[in-house]
Amino acid sequence: MASSRTLFIYSKAALLCGFVGGFTSAVQADESQKDLDGVLKSPSEIVQIIGKKHSTNAPVGRSEFIDASEFSPSVSNLSQLVADTPGAELSGQGGLFQVYSLRGMSRWRVLTQFAGVPIHTERRAGTAASFISPWLMQGVEIIKGPVSTLYGSGGMAGITQITPRQFSGINVETAISSDDQTKQQNIGWGDEQYSLGLSHRKEKNTRTRSGEAINSHFEQTSASFIGNWALTDDIESQLLVLLSKGKDIGKANNEDFENKKYTIYPEENHLITQFGLVSSNDWQMRAAVHKQDLATKVTRIDKRINTVDTQATDYSLSFLQRWQGETFDGQWGAEQEYRDNINAGESEKSLTSDEFSTITVLAASQFNNALFGNVNYQLDDWSFTTGARYSQISQKSEIAGHAKKSDQALTGFASAAYQINDQWGLTSSVSTGFRFPTVTERFFNGTTARGTTVGNADLDPETARNVELGFTYDNANHQLQFTAFNNHIKNYIERINVDEDTRTYKNLDQGDIKGLEFSYDHQLTDAFSYTVSGHRLAGEDANGKALGDISPNKLQLALNYRQDDWQANLRIKHRFSHTDVASGEKPLEAVNIINGSFTYDLSDDWQLSLWSNNLLNKEYRLTSDKKSSQSAERQFGLTVSWAME
Repeated sequence: MASSRTLFIYSKAALLCGFVGGFTSAVQADESQKDLDGVLKSPSEIVQIIGKKHSTNAPVGRSEFIDASEFSPSVSNLSQLVADTPGAELSGQGGLFQVYSLRGMSRWRVLTQFAGVPIHTERRAGTAASFISPWLMQGVEIIKGPVSTLYGSGGMAGITQITPRQFSGINVETAISSDDQTKQQNIGWGDEQYSLGLSHRKEKNTRTRSGEAINSHFEQTSASFIGNWALTDDIESQLLVLLSKGKDIGKANNEDFENKKYTIYPEENHLITQFGLVSSNDWQMRAAVHKQDLATKVTRIDKRINTVDTQATDYSLSFLQRWQGETFDGQWGAEQEYRDNINAGESEKSLTSDEFSTITVLAASQFNNALFGNVNYQLDDWSFTTGARYSQISQKSEIAGHAKKSDQALTGFASAAYQINDQWGLTSSVSTGFRFPTVTERFFNGTTARGTTVGNADLDPETARNVELGFTYDNANHQLQFTAFNNHIKNYIERINVDEDTRTYKNLDQGDIKGLEFSYDHQLTDAFSYTVSGHRLAGEDANGKALGDISPNKLQLALNYRQDDWQANLRIKHRFSHTDVASGEKPLEAVNIINGSFTYDLSDDWQLSLWSNNLLNKEYRLTSDKKSSQSAERQFGLTVSWAME
């Protein structure tokens, strides 16, 4: 009954978005080129504006934007893009669902948005967003530091915002890697009003240097549609649809998946529909629906097969109004989210008998709403910003005694920046963050790829207090950024082992994460530039024991050489040894990792790219997670692209 109600509500929302899009297309198509008093100039700008709550006048941490033109041709998921930046690294296990950490935090403490649509997940590892092909991304913005005041629960470590790609003209791309392990076919078309993109990817199992197979196979098809219309002289509208279907996705870990335990995700499906409005009067609003389902199949060879089907439908609505005074400016906003039909059903089939059983391991819903705002003030060379947010949440389980939980949080930040001269600047901030326990942490009781997980309905929300100092240097050929921070977390939620095959969650008294991040960019000549970057992180609980997910320290060097019709890139990373690890983790040895790419413009329309990952052919564990997979052997790839405006 609940499933039918959800489908009915979702169908109405999707039909409404389609009706509005079709109506505005027919009536207002001739106005699609209008600028909004210089605020909006192109459809790609609308894509970037919708859902964005921060600005350069309201700093909320260290922000970095990676444009699609900077993506390595070997990148297959979001985590690989993020992990190349200081303060970030890979986390969890491996494969397509590889996740990442920001400033020593991962899982549900890192937010992910697609064009303003919050991406939620019931996976304990956190959101991978790997259902979105890099081909469909215009760029990725990463903000490191607590962003809960602007973006809500979970923004304790930062947020990654994916900007969907607005295609221009016809774009076609095909790619293949060594040993025919990966194949990709991509196509896109667009103009000032419409954009269509399609990506199909398929990968076989990769292998380590020693020849062991890595359970990393998958097949995925994803597509996007963007429509832009002018409703009035002052209001632009946008309809966004993203569809993704994955199948036969292997879970890459270090277990003997050929003889002991084999985990795959037979299906992963996502449908995102969003309708947004942007006004020249400095307001925006968006309404979105995200329907998702994931099947997990765990085969314990010669014992049993457990299959868990998880689904959820997420509705979100937000409004943001910016304002400008004589000496102050700022913004205020409101948002609501309703997560319905968060269900997980588990079936178990014995391989030694005819026994078969089914059980519902999660049936829940969640509703949260919030008010937020911030004020900016400029005084000569000083910039000041302060903001606050009030959030409420209610969660309900249809099983587990029909438990109900409600929480509230008040969070805020204050920052100051001083421009010493044209080149040097100082920044400082104090901010608080929070995270409500998820319905999975509270109510899920069932089988995962790691074993049995038992929820804890009595978990308290996490809260954090972050202090940050930084300085910047910027002139024509040199850019330097340095940031130091200390994040103090109370009621830190940690997953603990009850026994060898059972896990649950509990609140720790507190956790402290300290770190340094830096990056230095130098344009040495017109053709040659390099970037040196890295971070140092440490985290422990009140008893001095290591926290989980703390990234190993790293130092990176990126070399870039560009001529008229070709460019070459070389990335060298030294990952330091990491021995102070938490329960459920293993120490990491130091390793040097080198990746490279070469791109040549065959003509105005044709481009050829060659790339290689793990050039030194090292074999190393990807993360400190004790079930982390080993690295893939040295790989080579070829990409051919054709684009015509």
